[in-house]
Amino acid sequence: MDAKEARKLMRRPDVRVVLAYSRDVDEVVGADREALLARVEGFLQGNAPAYSRFEMGDFRDPDRRVLLMIQESC
Repeated sequence: MDAKEARKLMRRPDVRVVLAYSRDVDEVVGADREALLARVEGFLQGNAPAYSRFEMGDFRDPDRRVLLMIQESC
């Protein structure tokens, strides 16, 4: 997913956000969601710590609901 599409989805409050880190996969909500999206935005701007990486993709169901999957690795 390119940065433009990621930012578009990250701005939408109706998009569910799921984080995959190591072996854990969890939905991220509330303040944790905002903190995660701020870290992702920093990464997209090139301000991530060394060896930090995010990969993103989206999933859509027939009802047009969207889930943003973020995989974090370091």
